[in-house]
Amino acid sequence: MNYGKRGTSKKQKSVNSKAAKVSKKASVLFIKAFLVCMLAAGVVVLCAGLGVVKGVLDRFYGGHLSSMVCSYLEQDNLSREELDALKSLLLKQTEKGGG
Repeated sequence: MNYGKRGTSKKQKSVNSKAAKVSKKASVLFIKAFLVCMLAAGVVVLCAGLGVVKGVLDRFYGGHLSSMVCSYLEQDNLSREELDALKSLLLKQTEKGGG
């Protein structure tokens, strides 16, 4: 490092230069814009995924989740623990006033 008068003056000028400040602001702005775009893309993907699930329910089960669950229960044998877990979820939902 150059700690002489010229070296120190040069370093101060480079730290306080407008070009360096503009460059830092531009890079921060770019990173923010990139993060916003990634967030927007995530929201779009999430909405598309929900649309696909809704489409499957509408097409195969007439839009009723209960039809899908009944179809699954008819095709697969659930363990006692799984059935108990489903029962408790349904009881909690009815106690909350849902469906």
